[in-house]
Amino acid sequence: MRKKSFISLTLFAFVYVININAQNTYVEVIKNNTNQEIVLEQNKVLKLNMPSDLASAGYGWYVKSADKNIITQFGDWQFFQYDEGTTDEVTGGAGYQVIDFVGVSKGTTELELQYMRPWEENVPALETYKITVVCEGNYTGTEKPYYIPDVKQNDINYTPSKAYPASFDWVTQGIMTPVKDQGNCGSCWAQATCGVFEAVIKAKDGTTRDISEQWFVNCDKLGAMGSNNNGCTSGYFSGDEFVKVGCVYEADEPYKAVNGTCKASYTYHEKAGSWKKTAGLYVPAVDTVKKYLYYYGPLFVRMKCGVSNFQSYTGGIYTYNNTSTVDHAMVLTGWNDANQYWIIKNSWGTGWGESGYVRVKWGVSNVCWDPYYIFYKSTFNQTSVINNLNSPVTVSIYPNPAADEIFVKGTIAGQSDIQFLIADVLGKTVYSSETTFESGNFMKKISLANLPSGIYCIRIHTNSESQDVKRIFIKE
Repeated sequence: MRKKSFISLTLFAFVYVININAQNTYVEVIKNNTNQEIVLEQNKVLKLNMPSDLASAGYGWYVKSADKNIITQFGDWQFFQYDEGTTDEVTGGAGYQVIDFVGVSKGTTELELQYMRPWEENVPALETYKITVVCEGNYTGTEKPYYIPDVKQNDINYTPSKAYPASFDWVTQGIMTPVKDQGNCGSCWAQATCGVFEAVIKAKDGTTRDISEQWFVNCDKLGAMGSNNNGCTSGYFSGDEFVKVGCVYEADEPYKAVNGTCKASYTYHEKAGSWKKTAGLYVPAVDTVKKYLYYYGPLFVRMKCGVSNFQSYTGGIYTYNNTSTVDHAMVLTGWNDANQYWIIKNSWGTGWGESGYVRVKWGVSNVCWDPYYIFYKSTFNQTSVINNLNSPVTVSIYPNPAADEIFVKGTIAGQSDIQFLIADVLGKTVYSSETTFESGNFMKKISLANLPSGIYCIRIHTNSESQDVKRIFIKE
């Protein structure tokens, strides 16, 4: 018993010293201090530690009112998940938000914060918080404000691989389903998992499916890597259910943005063949991410998003390198080599970002952390194809990739001689070939190795059916 008392006293003395040292720099305030009067000395920083359960849903504590002539926010606020540093691979978990303020001049002001989404100014806040700050004067301390580094000028050292196009996006390929809104529920893990499966189903079956995220929230308790899924409070990529039983449609379990009860039985639909984490540790190399994105479809990815400049993103390339917590899951859809960014589908509604999407610079905020894909029926046969000969003139982008070659595919009713002509922008023929094909499907491989980059028109002339089809394409 004496030994236990000695340890307890020692621990008490240790904590006491830490608090004394902290008080030399900060006045620390928590949520329980609401409606209290706080004295802010000139040499101290007012540090608010506020609980934040929904940072992964786009919520944060934002200043509604304060006299800026008396106090001002000191740097950017940060978010930290409570489980940061543990082995659990959770996303969307609860944490705390740290906001600093310093004095500007002597006086008293009410500081009011709102817990809200910054792009939803007309939506009532989930919570409000008020304290009265008695400021003793302009800040004289030595602490420096923390600002999230902006690395927009820091391109990574990267030589584009000819195995992949310079830019690609599954959105323009027409397989992405509509952007959803997870609301005030930390279900980003379910949103991203369902978003990936919806996309590959649409790509392979040509059918748009609306998969129930609420089914995941209610029923799925074990994610990849042995992580625990906890509904609206946290979770991780969860492809097992799609493989074991299939998916549940939104119509059978509508999204409510709250934890619910798993029903005894459901009607299950499309089943996945398998799922897998991509090669590479944590954030794989750019070409590794491209490989899986290109041949397996959109990917489940995570990054550090629980910061004000991500929640307030309205467009452009996001270039801030947040150093706090990998806390949010989304769907990776594409890339751009020229400006070195990824294209990502979020689950915060179409009112956020670029109609619900964000372009994120390579290498910032741990973007593309632990990507996962879902295998459904087959991989994607990525070749440069000009097909559907009866369709109107369209623009095709080469490469896609095809190692300096394209394929022309079509169907003819009987044996026919087909002419293939390629002309440059001046109308000069740069390629000519005639081939006899039997009735049915045909395919013609054309080498572009000797053609410089530029805009071309390919003409396919079928004598037997009087077809004369032209397609414009760009060789990059």
